[in-house]
Amino acid sequence: MIVVGRSKVPIGNADKIETKIQDTFDAYGIAIKFDKVFNPEFLKEGVSLYGFMKSNCVVIGTDNEYVKKN
Repeated sequence: MIVVGRSKVPIGNADKIETKIQDTFDAYGIAIKFDKVFNPEFLKEGVSLYGFMKSNCVVIGTDNEYVKKN
């Protein structure tokens, strides 16, 4: 399973969210492997396409090869 978060969050929040999800799975005895990725939202409403195409940077990445390929 791939869990995708969408928001502007401080560094380290992805790890906190991963821990919370894993703790919840453990509490219910659920054995599901999951990976996390974040899609930061930094585009202005109404001009998002322009903002994406003319952006000074677009952050895309993961530290997981499976997620990268899928």
